[in-house]
Amino acid sequence: MPQIFLRFFLPVFLLLPLYSVFADNATSVLRLGYPELWPVHAVLMSLSFALLLAGTIISGAFKKKRWWLKAHRRLQWTGGISGITGFATAVLMVSVSTGVHFRLPHSISGLVGTVLIIAALALGLAIFKVKTEKKKRFRTMHRWTGRIVLSLMTAVIIVGLIIAGIL
Repeated sequence: MPQIFLRFFLPVFLLLPLYSVFADNATSVLRLGYPELWPVHAVLMSLSFALLLAGTIISGAFKKKRWWLKAHRRLQWTGGISGITGFATAVLMVSVSTGVHFRLPHSISGLVGTVLIIAALALGLAIFKVKTEKKKRFRTMHRWTGRIVLSLMTAVIIVGLIIAGIL
């Protein structure tokens, strides 16, 4: 899964925000606007939250099963990539509408959450790479980062639904 992230999603994530800078008129080139991109963003972020939550539940409730780690890693990577792609979609969505980024608590919290998702994934990988005496520290940081991500995502989803007029 990390190879897919590095080869496809990371370049897309990094290049999408630059799209509006280089395109004369992003909406005419993409033929996509806020109304078309909002549902994509919502689905990707909802999927991300559900997968990250499922992966967290598996790591806590099924620790005695032999398959728990494989399921946890797959769910977390898929949920993380979905969240990063959802964030990139939000950046593109704002680029083709107002062009003013990170002016609302929802978008700022989304940025922080995305950075924390990346940190949690990196810490999860690091657990298997560091020396034995550092594993416990990295495992603790990974767990707390994951908990913070899920808490922050819950708040950001609620605020996003309020902004959208759904709640």
